[in-house]
Amino acid sequence: LPERPYDHIGVHRQQDGNCYVGVAPLAGRVSGSMLGRVADIVEAHGSTRVRTTPYQKLVVLDVAPDRVESLVTALRDIGLEDLEKRLADLDVNISINVNGCPNACARTQVADIGLKGQLVPGPDGELVEGFQVHLGGGLAMAAGEQASLGRKLRGLKTTADELVEYVERLARRYAADRTEGESFAQWVTRADEEELR
Repeated sequence: LPERPYDHIGVHRQQDGNCYVGVAPLAGRVSGSMLGRVADIVEAHGSTRVRTTPYQKLVVLDVAPDRVESLVTALRDIGLEDLEKRLADLDVNISINVNGCPNACARTQVADIGLKGQLVPGPDGELVEGFQVHLGGGLAMAAGEQASLGRKLRGLKTTADELVEYVERLARRYAADRTEGESFAQWVTRADEEELR
């Protein structure tokens, strides 16, 4: 078993010799036009199957190995995997789950960073699309860690437009401040509240 859920992100081999490719839309959000572009790209690379996951990822099935690199490049070019590109220089392992309804279908409470969609005050005070942030949850998949529903800070929210910058800021603070072997969830538990904003 993997140390933590990876939700099919990346390139993986299928039993038939083809590959499947998992990509992460920004905060699990895709528009109709984005899905149309994904469909065109996938079809151009010889696949007819795309699946979604419980964690709002897209998985493209049945990709010939010699078409994988071109497919990944094309999907990145239309804006998928933005955080992966921004954090490519960091050796961090952080799970991000996004939920758009109050039923927690995407298990936001047990992610390193859990995001629950809601309207939040924007820069001018008007309500805009955003997220309530829940930090440091986990299922205790690593040795020595306790299962936890994480740390919920009062008023910890971000707008959708500011989300990528917030997650990048948080990941870089963790990378700079963590002790050897310290997980993101362990760091969140001891971090000063202002470091988490």
